[in-house]
Amino acid sequence: MKNCMRMMILLLVILPIAACTPTQMRTPPTRSMIEGQLENPPEIHMIYNAVKYPMIRGSTSWHIDYTDGTSMGIQGDSEAPNTLAKTSMFNAPPNSPVTFDIHENCKHILVKCWIDDQSQPIDSSTSTGDIWPLPSQPGQYVYEVIAQYDQGQVHYALRFAIQ
Repeated sequence: MKNCMRMMILLLVILPIAACTPTQMRTPPTRSMIEGQLENPPEIHMIYNAVKYPMIRGSTSWHIDYTDGTSMGIQGDSEAPNTLAKTSMFNAPPNSPVTFDIHENCKHILVKCWIDDQSQPIDSSTSTGDIWPLPSQPGQYVYEVIAQYDQGQVHYALRFAIQ
């Protein structure tokens, strides 16, 4: 009877361990993204005086479609651009030209200028092609770029000073 009881206890201990062998704990197969999609939102840089300054990624809405018919959505919120970009990246004279190094998958951008706690869209007619003028008055500014992609929308921010 004692041997039978020991055997039962041994089986109750060994069976759950045997059920979790490495063959059972494999990770699911890797899914393939649909061609041309990006796994993560791309980086954007503001270019001033031939120097690339990385913009800080803020609020993000991004989705990925897989070849097996499934998809994944990524939502991320952040502080307002004027608090997200805390450090001034460069100093420039008024009306200096800047450009943005934007990924080829970007369909459209909206540029906003933050002064204190207020933002104003920058009229795209003030830009010449891909060249955007910096503000004309001295002070601290934050440019927010809202980039629209087929996979979603991403906000970027960068602080600079006009002397």
